[in-house]
Amino acid sequence: MLITDHPFVKELSKYNLQDIYFLKSKWRKWLAERTFQHFEKIDQKPNVQTVYALLDSTKIISVENARDGFYAVRTKHSKEYDIVIVTKIQNERIEVMTYYKESKQRRLLPQS
Repeated sequence: MLITDHPFVKELSKYNLQDIYFLKSKWRKWLAERTFQHFEKIDQKPNVQTVYALLDSTKIISVENARDGFYAVRTKHSKEYDIVIVTKIQNERIEVMTYYKESKQRRLLPQS
């Protein structure tokens, strides 16, 4: 199955940039104030714009179930890292709980 055929990815295609809602109130405040440098201080330092890869199905690598109805959406970022965005669609918006950078090397390590 192609990732573009995944029901969650199909649903994401109905939304745009204004429909992304950060559940963390301090993130919403930073966006409103346009103080993007605060996002750079988050652990693992992904840029907030990397979340917008949710809207580009060509950047989505995989979608896995996470807790409480959220999905972990893995997106392309660089040769060394992917960005994982923990999100769900609710109240006619894309709600983002968190996002983080993950090494591709780590993903390729065998599970014990």
